[in-house]
Amino acid sequence: MKPGVDYLGPEDGYDQRVERVARGVGVGSAGQGVGRLLGYATHAGVAWMYGPAVALNLLLVPTYGVAGAAAATAAALVLANGSSLIFVHRRLGFWPYDRRYARPLIAGLIAAALTFASRQSIPSLEGLPAILLFAPLTLAVFFGVLVCLGLYPSDRLFLASFAGALKNTLRREPVR
Repeated sequence: MKPGVDYLGPEDGYDQRVERVARGVGVGSAGQGVGRLLGYATHAGVAWMYGPAVALNLLLVPTYGVAGAAAATAAALVLANGSSLIFVHRRLGFWPYDRRYARPLIAGLIAAALTFASRQSIPSLEGLPAILLFAPLTLAVFFGVLVCLGLYPSDRLFLASFAGALKNTLRREPVR
């Protein structure tokens, strides 16, 4: 028995529930700037989007427990961020995302697909060992595909700045 797993619900394995929550958080992170953009433009009346989250949680949590909460949160985040994109386009007249976001999106989809496929090939690996294996794998595939697709000049500038800061940090002597 794993600590903290029994009360989460028996319908799926622990890793499946964690993956659901991670997907919801990922979608939420992708669209967070849109809500801020609406707030800056004084169109902050998008609080109605929290209603579906509450409704879905009330519907799914009693039956499915934490797995239902994860699914409800993920669905509500997709709805809220998709709606925010439409609001920005209608009220401000532009799309917050353009073709430049296609490369990271493609890299992320490829990394997710490869991680999912490798996860299915090693079903016995769970918990911390699975995270220690699949998290670096996912990041390596994402950045590898992103480099293969080509970096934008702003990406190269960021990476050069980051590499310089990292070199300076590694050259320093430890504080005693």
